Amino acid sequence: MKRMMVAAQAIVIISVGLLCHAFPQGDMCRILTQDEGRRFLPDRVPMESESIQVDSKNFAALQFPDKTRFAIAGLLNSGLSSEMRQKYQFVLISETRLRLDRWTVQAGMNGMALEPDRTADAPTRVLVVRDFMGAETERVTLKLDPSASDAPFLVEPKGPTSFELHIGKYSISGSQR
Repeated sequence: MKRMMVAAQAIVIISVGLLCHAFPQGDMCRILTQDEGRRFLPDRVPMESESIQVDSKNFAALQFPDKTRFAIAGLLNSGLSSEMRQKYQFVLISETRLRLDRWTVQAGMNGMALEPDRTADAPTRVLVVRDFMGAETERVTLKLDPSASDAPFLVEPKGPTSFELHIGKYSISGSQR
């Protein structure tokens, strides 16, 4: 029994040591500067049969310790049909899979839009995620954050691979998958 306890303690100590080695102190996600983010974002994104211009003034971008990045940006969709404007309000471009709360968003280019909600400051909003062909891939629930700023997008690093994503007054916890 005593040997089993010593062995279990040794496993715990080794595991903690390996985790500390895998994520050294100070090895955190970092917000990309405006210039770094603009270099990462394309000028236009292909969504279904359209090529939609990316709003290079309204975006948030983050880099993980392994140097993979992701960015979320608004789309300039004023010349599109109302159906396309409803389907594509933002684009999420990622070099890695992301976990948003319990939902997984694939790496690559994902079109996004908030489902219309007539209630001001509803407690939750649904973010519909589509691939570049227009197929719905996820329906992510965002929660109201009354303390959030009015910035269209904000990303806050929370750990080596975790972050909080804010879209207007709504937020969701996320991580690199």
